[in-house]
Amino acid sequence: MEDTFLALVKGTSGAACVALINDVLSHPEIFHFNEFLQLPNVKQLASNPQHAPYLKLLQLFAYSTYNDYK
Repeated sequence: MEDTFLALVKGTSGAACVALINDVLSHPEIFHFNEFLQLPNVKQLASNPQHAPYLKLLQLFAYSTYNDYK
């Protein structure tokens, strides 16, 4: 499942990439997010003020703890 989402995310940018990130984060079978953070188009979300919070959310899920979330 994760490979399918990785392939989909690779071909997107902007709002479409954000929508797929939301799908990835809400998927009950995906627990590893580092691969998504390595993609250039996902990194590029940081340059857009509207999309940057979604990159930060993905980073939170990948590297942070529940206390960081709170």
